[in-house]
Amino acid sequence: MATRRRREITIGMSASATLTGDTSVRCGATWNGSDTPAARRSTSTSAASVGGASIWTFAANGHLTAVSNYSILAGNGSTAVCSFTFASEFNTGLYRIGSGNLGIAVAGTLRQDMNATRSLFTHDVVLTSSVNPTDVASVGYRGIPNIAGDKSTSFSPSAAVLTDAGAYIGFSATATYTIPTNANNAYPIGTTIMIENLNGGGTLTIHPDTGVTLRRGDGTAGTGDRTVAANSCVTIRKRGTNEWYIYGIFT
Repeated sequence: MATRRRREITIGMSASATLTGDTSVRCGATWNGSDTPAARRSTSTSAASVGGASIWTFAANGHLTAVSNYSILAGNGSTAVCSFTFASEFNTGLYRIGSGNLGIAVAGTLRQDMNATRSLFTHDVVLTSSVNPTDVASVGYRGIPNIAGDKSTSFSPSAAVLTDAGAYIGFSATATYTIPTNANNAYPIGTTIMIENLNGGGTLTIHPDTGVTLRRGDGTAGTGDRTVAANSCVTIRKRGTNEWYIYGIFT
């Protein structure tokens, strides 16, 4: 049986070499630790240097790190063979599309195209329902999903849970929806929530918690609790830190 051997070459300051197969490279022929490949793999940290200055460090766990002001330079790559990729999947990873333009490919297809002014996704972006938004400009939904689920009893969002922002909540029985304070649920200003009183539901009350102002958005001045009849829908929108407006069919 033929034995496959790893070749090792040393590159000096002005030398060049063509690498084939499994080859390890020593720059400037300077390493710390014992001067054998096995010893270098087992020591806690080894280093390659040029002109006495370390440019790479090799950790015992196999990590390769470029010392300050040095870079790992790669070719531009493509969706078929990425510049930074994986041994078992060359067409998944990072590559350079053009000047100032970075691409992420998955299975040979461009999935994200990034430059200095925008990041373009070439596929559907699906959000997990458990992620709290951090800004009113956070990526949202095309539709209006039912994140919190339909309710048959009174409900107020759990402390610090903001996942129903941009979603709707349905009620199937007489209940109260309490709008929480900003201290309890710091929804970004501009947050919108749709609330439905479903078919067969009893009277639904929209109640601003103590310290919260709920204003009418139907052209009539007024604040306080609002009543939503069965088969009706309202939308509430956060206008200020503890100020909301209500729109739709209510009294």
